[in-house]
Amino acid sequence: MRTIRRGFSGYSVADVLDNGKFGVFYEANYTDAMQLATFDEEWLNYVCAPMQAEAFTASSGSTLDVPVTITNQEDEELSGAIAVGASTQFSATAKSVTNLAAGASTTINLPVTVASTALGNQSLPLQFTSSTGKTSQVSVSAQITGEETTGLNISGQRTDMSRDLAVDPYAVGEKVPYSFRVNSIGNIAQWVVPTAGNFSPFSASPIGQPSPAGTCRYSNLPAGAGYTCATPRHEVTSNELANGFFIPQTHWTSGRVGSNAIVDEYTITDQEVDLVDRQPSFTVEASQQVAAEPALNSSPKAGDWISYEVTVTNTGNVRLSALEGSEFSIKELDAGESKSATITRLRTSADASSRSAQEKSKIATARNGDIKIQAEISQSIAP
Repeated sequence: MRTIRRGFSGYSVADVLDNGKFGVFYEANYTDAMQLATFDEEWLNYVCAPMQAEAFTASSGSTLDVPVTITNQEDEELSGAIAVGASTQFSATAKSVTNLAAGASTTINLPVTVASTALGNQSLPLQFTSSTGKTSQVSVSAQITGEETTGLNISGQRTDMSRDLAVDPYAVGEKVPYSFRVNSIGNIAQWVVPTAGNFSPFSASPIGQPSPAGTCRYSNLPAGAGYTCATPRHEVTSNELANGFFIPQTHWTSGRVGSNAIVDEYTITDQEVDLVDRQPSFTVEASQQVAAEPALNSSPKAGDWISYEVTVTNTGNVRLSALEGSEFSIKELDAGESKSATITRLRTSADASSRSAQEKSKIATARNGDIKIQAEISQSIAP
């Protein structure tokens, strides 16, 4: 079988045309659209190998063997494989059919797994694909039993991924286009209502109440189905631009169709979305000591107090946070900004032997959101 039109169609009639082609005349809608589709046998790409299988009953999430009988109505032997066709409700590992003689039949036990989201009357699509690539298909009726389940998988992403942020970074007040993909992992129809988030348009009124256009709500999401909402926009703030990113934060509710009661709620914090081509970096420099003991001309020894200054500079293009060295900590540092800290501590034996103040650790670390970076600290400070 081949698909002539995806989506809605109404009444149709099929016939063989004079030019050796086939024609299907069908309603594309109920009012004013009649379509004629024509095709030939090559486009149909069929093999004369009908399949049969009995209707069956199974439980959601179970696996069972479905006996499938295939008959070779071609003039030569057939080889190929039987598998489940396109389906969100069923899956199976393909089973081979080898050297089936012309006119012969064979029965294959196909191990079919029923999705946990399947429930009620379903159709199991089966497809035989011959070694030459031609196909035969059949649909098998199935009654799936199990408890009603609800649930959603929700993900999002910036939609202008082709934008080169190194050349064209975002600016304060600019709106970032964003889309959400909402997939049902339940086995019944659900309504979906987003109630809060740092996007507009996005949030909707509770189910049963009118909402403005462009929201991401869905009134009747079938089991196992999904939808994409591409209307949301996020307005860039000065604080986010300084960080070089923003964090999508949203809240969603869902419930059973036919009831306004909320069954599930989801608070989602998604991955950081870049607003610029983030290049975080920093330097740490230790200056000459500003105070020292012992007195001038005396030999340094362990146990003396030493004091020196460390200057940390943000040399990148985004704000840094949690800057830490062995003896200093800076909460935040904007791009291009420098901060200094005075370190006072007891001289160690290593300081005394080298006649300089040795840093306890030569590495400092910092963060820009989820990005962690490090910089080498000056190894010593002259006494």
